[in-house]
Amino acid sequence: MEMYAWAPLSQNIPGMLSQSGTFIINKPIHSRHKYITFIPYLSASQEGYRGTNGYSEDKVYYKSGVSLRYNPFSNLGIDAAINPDFAEIEADAPQLDVNTPFAIYYTEKRPFFQEGKSILETPLDLIYTRTINNPIYALKVSGNLMGNNFVLLSAKDNNTPWIIPFEDLTRVIYSDKTSYSNLIRGERNISEHLQMGIIVGNRKEEDGYNTIYSLDARNKFFNHLIIAYQGVYSKTKEPSDSSLTPGFNSIAFDEYTGKFDGELFEGYAHYLKSDIYFKYLSAGVTYHILSPAFRSNLGFIS
Repeated sequence: MEMYAWAPLSQNIPGMLSQSGTFIINKPIHSRHKYITFIPYLSASQEGYRGTNGYSEDKVYYKSGVSLRYNPFSNLGIDAAINPDFAEIEADAPQLDVNTPFAIYYTEKRPFFQEGKSILETPLDLIYTRTINNPIYALKVSGNLMGNNFVLLSAKDNNTPWIIPFEDLTRVIYSDKTSYSNLIRGERNISEHLQMGIIVGNRKEEDGYNTIYSLDARNKFFNHLIIAYQGVYSKTKEPSDSSLTPGFNSIAFDEYTGKFDGELFEGYAHYLKSDIYFKYLSAGVTYHILSPAFRSNLGFIS
């Protein structure tokens, strides 16, 4: 198969984007359109049943909400939702979880969280938007300003889940607890070969919280070597509600217990990957380590 390209592409250089050319238009290009998408909804449901005294009906339950998207500029998007409705989202493909010691990863399909999703992706899955399970409200600002890609996200969740990693297993906890999630993700191309990014995130529950600080970088050397690194610090205070963690009494990590008993601890994680590319040869080495007390309640750590 033959391929023609401008600018010329070399197989000795990994990636196509770094070999792209520059196309200059002398006249400025302006977009005069500002788009607003406003989607309200109202739904009603009622259940009935037939008993010994005939047919009975429960009261009617109503649910309403609204979603809004506004693009003030071509490089900036604002999403807001109050009591959003995700009923029409495609169901997750079934996966076998019998005798599986680790949590199962499901991709994010909700449109509200799709915009800017690629910016949130890092070597360590620190941000997993499905941990915002049933939001009462959510606000997101994403785009590119002055060469910086960024996402700001804030949400209040009515049914908070936890993904708790231990040494040999991962436990998933579902609850009716309320939580507040806030995060900022930013990344920038420092030079032609160097890209750096940060994450600051926090999730606060009724009497617990988890905060993470992350720095990541990716650099290309000599057109053949790519090195990627991510380092994270976390501080966690567990909720003081052991009823959420039945069966956790026998689990321990470091000097801490597995059950939710209000303990306060700190952790760290490091990720380092090196890849080398040549025309007919490629190789890579990956190293990552997570301390037993490392947590990211906004992410998928298993």
